[in-house]
Amino acid sequence: MVREKDYIPETTKVRLIEIGVPAGKHGLEAIAGLFPAEFNIRALGLNAADLARVLIHFVEQKIVSLPNRKGPVCARKVGPGWHACHFYQDYDQLLDIIAPYVAAGLKNGEACLWVMPAAVTNEAAGRALGKHVDRIEACIEAGQLEMLAHPDWYLDAAGRLKSFEEIGAALLAKQDLALARGFKFLRAAGDTGWVSCTEQSKEFIDYENKVNAALQSTQVAAVCTYRADVTADELIAIVNSHQDAMYTPAEA
Repeated sequence: MVREKDYIPETTKVRLIEIGVPAGKHGLEAIAGLFPAEFNIRALGLNAADLARVLIHFVEQKIVSLPNRKGPVCARKVGPGWHACHFYQDYDQLLDIIAPYVAAGLKNGEACLWVMPAAVTNEAAGRALGKHVDRIEACIEAGQLEMLAHPDWYLDAAGRLKSFEEIGAALLAKQDLALARGFKFLRAAGDTGWVSCTEQSKEFIDYENKVNAALQSTQVAAVCTYRADVTADELIAIVNSHQDAMYTPAEA
């Protein structure tokens, strides 16, 4: 007799098979083992059926890559109104992920705003960008590229998260300036690794949900980068507050 926590409906089992999970792995521990360890998915305490549904969702969103599937390593097609999240392991991987994304925007005649962790210097970001595009200083001088530390963009003088209205107004002002300068649209990247496991986490997810709804009527494309060691609850909330999601596994 199957224990209640191990029960998976037949329709869900069919979906598991469709995404590449064989019947022999339709158990609680086997499914949990298909998630990257950094996600700490077991901490949610889900039963097998709910865990299977989360796995299916994450595979379909291309956040989790199963052994027989190749996972995404960079942002896909980007356009105005697009809002995605991308999980990273460390700052070196963050630079490897976002530098090509920003460089693609510069090459395509877009204005780019890169909000980085405070620990990542403009010099380090510039070196990473330099692997993909020339004349970084010229882009900065022309107003095509701006690089900021996350406290300058997201936080007020007291270190608290600014309101959605304040950040949103600042983003629209940069969008309008980019368009006035003749750039196609504003391509933004904002690091949010600083907010994980803090008291501001839920408040920030509320902000992300508002951004997700508002961006669709703008000339802004944005990717938000999160550390892969977010809590399982945060992980689900983050994914649900974005249109698209990506995860780059660490190199073996």
